[in-house]
Amino acid sequence: MIASPSSSSPSSQRKTWAPSMGGFLAEAISSGEWMPSVTTMTNDHRISFCSSYGQLVRLEEDEEEDMDNEIFASSNEEQEILLYLIRHGEAEHNIEEKKAMEERRRFAIEEEGLSPHDPRVKDLMEEARKAVLNDVTLRDAKLSDKGRKEAEEARDKLQRLIEDDNGLVKPDYVLVSPLTRTLETCDILFPDSDNIHVREEISERRTGKPPDTRSSIHWLSLRPSFRRFSMAQLQESVMSKNNEQKDRLKRRCSSGDEPQQQSKQTEPLTQSLSQPEIFFMLDELFDGADQSDPQFSEEDKEQLRARTETLFALLCEANSFSVAVVTHKGYLRELERGPFGHPEATQFDNCEIRVYRITMQGSKLIRAERVSV
Repeated sequence: MIASPSSSSPSSQRKTWAPSMGGFLAEAISSGEWMPSVTTMTNDHRISFCSSYGQLVRLEEDEEEDMDNEIFASSNEEQEILLYLIRHGEAEHNIEEKKAMEERRRFAIEEEGLSPHDPRVKDLMEEARKAVLNDVTLRDAKLSDKGRKEAEEARDKLQRLIEDDNGLVKPDYVLVSPLTRTLETCDILFPDSDNIHVREEISERRTGKPPDTRSSIHWLSLRPSFRRFSMAQLQESVMSKNNEQKDRLKRRCSSGDEPQQQSKQTEPLTQSLSQPEIFFMLDELFDGADQSDPQFSEEDKEQLRARTETLFALLCEANSFSVAVVTHKGYLRELERGPFGHPEATQFDNCEIRVYRITMQGSKLIRAERVSV
């Protein structure tokens, strides 16, 4: 659906909404120029990306004040939360890593004559593993068949833990990383939950590598199994991350004739594309899918450990006393060894579940005690 340009003032901007492949394609006409926009629909609000200005705009938002949440977050009283920490199952890139390491080990021993105990063998295996992570076909890798089975076994184990008379309560609020392998794990673990929230803050350490680079929000929204997940906060995060880029583009537009040149170049291109092509092209723009997006930047372990501190603010938002967090090995390692104060904590196995009773005062962690299960 392509609208013909017509004159209109900025104050009388017209928008036409049409269902399109899990989202909405908006036609915004302002100042006599047609500005294609992509808008995503959630239970909470609509957000649009106007490509002509490189600008994210919230078009409509229906919010009700949540007094309980305010009380929970601002209270000076200590609050105890039962926290389930869960790592995702085996993913496709994990298979390729193991395969590359084994092949390099065999070559080093059989072809290069190195001893199996030679430290160089381990170094060569690690180089081979890292090389796999540069494979662009493994971007946002999915669970393997084994990983799906691991998630099913973890679901059954979680159910048994809750049914046993050990004081554990079923999580009624779930936080999950936006990477596909965690989303798929979460879908299997909590098939009946309608209180699952996708959060960028609990994603894996940013490596700049394809497997740790998530798909766009719209692509994720196309998955039927993910439609019950709330991505409102993820969309807000994307909007916030693009503020700097938006301001930079505004300054460029106000400093010269670039807007007119951009308009002349954009109009023939959009008129020559089909609706699906426009939708997905703008989808990538909306989601900041370029090398300036923070999710493509690298993050060291110290930065990741600092990021795990934001979990406690998310728990305040949850306003729940039994929460599950489905995330990654690196994130969980830094959370336990950092804020939780367990420097010798071992790394999580695939789909391993660890349970903590944590005590918070407002958004400040007071203590974290692991529950034996």
